Amino acid sequence: MNKNEQEQASLQRDEVEVVKKAVVIVEDVPSPSLSTIPLDQTNFDEYETEKKALHRTILTQINQTERILADLKLQKLLAEADFPSLVEAFCEFTQDKAEISNTAKAQLEDYVLFYLLYPLKEGSLQKTSDTRIWQAKHFFIRYQTNASRITLEIKIPVTNTRFESTYLPLFDFDLHKMTTSVREEEVMKLIQLWYSKKVFSRSQLSLINYDLNRLLANIKELGFVVQENFLDNTLVLDRSITSPVTITAPILDQIFIVLMENPQYDLHKLGETTYKIVLDHGQTLQFEENTEQAALILFSNNRKRSILDFFTHYPFLVPLLIV
Repeated sequence: MNKNEQEQASLQRDEVEVVKKAVVIVEDVPSPSLSTIPLDQTNFDEYETEKKALHRTILTQINQTERILADLKLQKLLAEADFPSLVEAFCEFTQDKAEISNTAKAQLEDYVLFYLLYPLKEGSLQKTSDTRIWQAKHFFIRYQTNASRITLEIKIPVTNTRFESTYLPLFDFDLHKMTTSVREEEVMKLIQLWYSKKVFSRSQLSLINYDLNRLLANIKELGFVVQENFLDNTLVLDRSITSPVTITAPILDQIFIVLMENPQYDLHKLGETTYKIVLDHGQTLQFEENTEQAALILFSNNRKRSILDFFTHYPFLVPLLIV
């Protein structure tokens, strides 16, 4: 073999080695998602179809990942936010068209509720298996949301097992206006359930009244304007309320017996059908006999107490208020 033939043979051996190395490199690369390079027009059309489908899948995965990341960032912000920031977020993200996941919305509601119910934490406040129900020491709390509004309902364990307690919607919050109202008809139901139905005891109602006033005080500290109501015991009681009771002679007779037995109490007749009951500490209750939708004029003589507190302290007066 001459010199030229030897050089040609050497080049061929080198080319074979290069090809072998190239094969090894290709085998080490992960298999592509798309088909191999098409060899004819039919394969090319299939390749293009597969390529477009893969592109759509990748875009979907990117969008899902971006939403997950945005949701995590939102949850991080909520975890770091103070109450005013949570209120702002609540008003923004609880709208029907708000871009927020159910998980983030539930977390936002939990944070807001924890601030509202904060005073009850000393009584082992905790969530139940129902995500919308919290358990406090003396009652259960369920909440409902509607846009920027929250309604708190309470359910009191019964002492009389013949009855089943239901949730009473007591507090209405408008987080957009930062106002709170108490449903007075539900406070009347509390008095009725205690006095007439015997569903729970007077001591139970006193403890509930105490806790509800702790909530009211906390709500005020959070910046809510609280409308005048039957629960608030931080104000002097000097107001008139409408009673659904027609006050008749039998009702007066029952009250008169109690007044006669207690020297601190007295009954004055101010007119033909107008009466004033004088209680201890100069407190009074004035009313009209035989009048539908009678007006009860309550005066606590500068003592701070709620209407619920007043009638639980003087249960013999409850027949003037509850049918």
